[in-house]
Amino acid sequence: IWVQGLVALCGNLVVVVWRCRDLQGRKVHSLLITNLAVGDFLMGVYLIIIAGTDWYYRGVYMLHEQAWRGSHLCHLAGFVSTFSSELSVLTLTIITLDRLICIIFPLRFARLSVRNAVRVICAVWLIVFLISVVPLSGMDYFQNFYGRSGVCLALHVTPAQPPGWEYSVGVFLVLNLLSFLIIAFSYIWMFFVAKKT
Repeated sequence: IWVQGLVALCGNLVVVVWRCRDLQGRKVHSLLITNLAVGDFLMGVYLIIIAGTDWYYRGVYMLHEQAWRGSHLCHLAGFVSTFSSELSVLTLTIITLDRLICIIFPLRFARLSVRNAVRVICAVWLIVFLISVVPLSGMDYFQNFYGRSGVCLALHVTPAQPPGWEYSVGVFLVLNLLSFLIIAFSYIWMFFVAKKT
């Protein structure tokens, strides 16, 4: 986990710094790739939190399991992991749709401008923030949503169907499957158009 976390942190930090040079040229693609790198960087933050917790509680975790799973740090880690994964998924969907318009409909639709790209990114950030923060709202429906597993993940798709499992299914299965289908269909369409031309 340490290695994956550090690689995610360092690698995506390099991408953000490298792409920030292109942002001064106001390139939409660089803006979207930077946004993707920020999302992946946050996954590195989550991994380092989990690795640090593992190191801290090594050998005595069972004595502190309930305290850890109910802690603010566990809830923060769950929030960061959900925010990161959904930000990455939705950003990849936007990148794909931008490429689809550019390749399939180059003259019919205008390409995404920098101003509109910033608006779309802000909307995605707001949506992802709301998706990630709602389980922390204190509603009875969620009942320690992020603290149900030792690694503070929000994927509660189990036969036991704990409170909030529908939310997990909606976000991690339905939303992500919809994004996957959009991405897959778009690239298949682009492939056949490129092959034909």
